[in-house]
Amino acid sequence: MDGKGSLLLVCCAWVAFQPALRAAPPPAIGTVIGRGEIRVNGVSVPSGAVLCSGDRIVTSSAGAAAVYLIGGEKLALSAATVTRVGANGKGFIVRLDRGRVAAIGGKDSAIVVRANGISVESKQAGGSYQAAWTGGSLEVLGRSGVTLVSGANRTVAVSAGSLMKASVVRGKSPAKRGKILLITLIAAAGAGVGAGLALTAPGPSCVSASELTCP
Repeated sequence: MDGKGSLLLVCCAWVAFQPALRAAPPPAIGTVIGRGEIRVNGVSVPSGAVLCSGDRIVTSSAGAAAVYLIGGEKLALSAATVTRVGANGKGFIVRLDRGRVAAIGGKDSAIVVRANGISVESKQAGGSYQAAWTGGSLEVLGRSGVTLVSGANRTVAVSAGSLMKASVVRGKSPAKRGKILLITLIAAAGAGVGAGLALTAPGPSCVSASELTCP
């Protein structure tokens, strides 16, 4: 076979291989366990199912789930929670569409929770926090370390034991045009910590990692 024939054969093989490349599944990022029904991408899955980057996870109204990610990060999803979990090369991004999620970062990576233009993440590796999307605002409870809440070009630090409510709204005055991040302190660390931790609802035995209380 001459040089042109060899080149044509290689090109044909490459073209034939393209559909296989496009059909390659996203990388596995962890596993999910739980009680009650867990649906991933609209399909009911058994406890211990493998998750891939971009998967949409939904817990039932009487269920809960724990997600163990490959970097050592952990998530706890409460009942009636809708999330989408993806890897971004530096850690994991959780889009919270509904419900409540608790997060613990890994040794060398972090978990970012996003809801309606607001981002939540621990300032340091291994930090933990809880985020609850109510449909109009995001309630953030710092559990360990410092939690950063960002939106509309503003970042606010939430200390451990503090509970804050965050929302992004449009500024109405000439001095505050565009979108602004509104923060309301619900309960501060110390005397108010009990009120903050009340965000964690009582329920059946938790399925999450030992470091997390039941969400």
